[in-house]
Amino acid sequence: MIRTYTTKSSRETKLLAKKIIKQLKPFVNDRPVAILLYGDLGAGKTVFVKGVGEELGINNISSPTFVLVHEYDLNSIIKKFLHIDLYRIEDKSEFKHLGILQNLNKNTLMCIEWSQNIDSIIDEIKEKAGIVKVEIKHMINDQRQITVAFDLK
Repeated sequence: MIRTYTTKSSRETKLLAKKIIKQLKPFVNDRPVAILLYGDLGAGKTVFVKGVGEELGINNISSPTFVLVHEYDLNSIIKKFLHIDLYRIEDKSEFKHLGILQNLNKNTLMCIEWSQNIDSIIDEIKEKAGIVKVEIKHMINDQRQITVAFDLK
């Protein structure tokens, strides 16, 4: 299922992220879910992840560009949230070295910014997790076109 939305502010982008997380919670009970974020620098990927974090009760989300991964343990249907920023990753071997795929369990949700840097291993991620692709395009002013594709098999 693919849906396209237009948001007019950071607030609306966060609200959309919250709505999507509410829809995903039942799926995370059965297997991990990976939200793959695509978009240019400044498109709104981190803003989207902040909305995800707010829905999960995490209010201090920041981009993990230099540490690559922020991990949060939660006391809800979603037990673990991983925020991954691959801006500095240049190939799939660097991502694999992080060991994230080996530690994916049900009740885990991860958001991966700059997913285009690991497009060659998306099929490997699909073997272990449901996938939600989120492509964010900056339009005019604060408007964003956000296309969401669900593949939760």
